[in-house]
Amino acid sequence: MRIEAHFTKHQLAAVGGRQHGTQAPCHIEASCQNARRTGGAERFADLPAPGLVLITDIHGDHLNKETLQGLDLSEAHLIAPQAVADELDGVSFKNIQVLANGEQTTWNGITIEALPMYNLPETEDSRHPKGRGNGYLLTIAGKRLYLSGDTEDIPEMRQRRDIDAAFLCMNLPYTM
Repeated sequence: MRIEAHFTKHQLAAVGGRQHGTQAPCHIEASCQNARRTGGAERFADLPAPGLVLITDIHGDHLNKETLQGLDLSEAHLIAPQAVADELDGVSFKNIQVLANGEQTTWNGITIEALPMYNLPETEDSRHPKGRGNGYLLTIAGKRLYLSGDTEDIPEMRQRRDIDAAFLCMNLPYTM
């Protein structure tokens, strides 16, 4: 299995830090096609209905209920931290599974591990406090894909040595 990322010029600009947040529909078949899309459900109209949705945090650039309500989620499995699950009134998924940092599950042969994501220094007014949100480590056909979520260069990230590909946030002053 190959992991591929396909971006338009506009999407590359967004990934390059001009926009914030991560919305990455990933279709696992022979490859993983990642498209950074913002702007509502209509931006996903050309993609098939999702089978798996990973949400990292409660902020609107991660959890946009209007966008989710515009998608066909009738067969979608959601994996998210408890703080996200608590905000989902009016959004229906086939199944919702809450994962805390350090927990893992398997969905259709993909191992999904919830990893810490947070800001440094850890303060009471931190936009991303430790334990509220998740980064994710996906193991797909023996390859490990890291989705950092909104985080900084935290010790838990630096200790990882088993990553084949990583999508890291880069949006100062909120993340790295």
